[in-house]
Amino acid sequence: MDKLDNERLGALIIAVAQGDVGAVEQIYNLMGRVMYAVAASYLRELADIEDAVQTALLTIVRKADRFRENKNAYAWVNTIVKNTALNLRAAKGRRTALEVSEIKQHSFSAEMMDEALFVRQLLSVLTEHERDVVYYRFWYGLSLSEIGQAVRKSKSAVKKTLDRALLKMEKFADK
Repeated sequence: MDKLDNERLGALIIAVAQGDVGAVEQIYNLMGRVMYAVAASYLRELADIEDAVQTALLTIVRKADRFRENKNAYAWVNTIVKNTALNLRAAKGRRTALEVSEIKQHSFSAEMMDEALFVRQLLSVLTEHERDVVYYRFWYGLSLSEIGQAVRKSKSAVKKTLDRALLKMEKFADK
């Protein structure tokens, strides 16, 4: 998000504080994908991610009058989404991996299980930051600019991280 988009977002937040309900939709149009990505970095279930984004939008409406023009609007919104996701995760309790008995109840083919294990091993060679970038790019389909917004890095830094991660996975796969 460049400076102009950040200023536009700030103006939309101020418009919400002044009672412009349509500005909420514009905030979502501008930030929705990034809000989902931020929430997804803390939550696993799609329903929880959607709940976090919706709750964050309500929080933005409730707290819009506290936003100041000189603040970084992008960071303000992402902080709300992050805190909302963390609160939701805490309220639902810690998530645990599926028990083996639960996995056996599903009819996964041996080939699917082998592929899933291989993907898990590929991702295990990455740092947490590299994994996040890979998830954002290939799971959520975000552009490099959108990933940069979500992780607060420049587009070129995201590209370097993604390239490094893909190279690590390629080297691991060639073993």
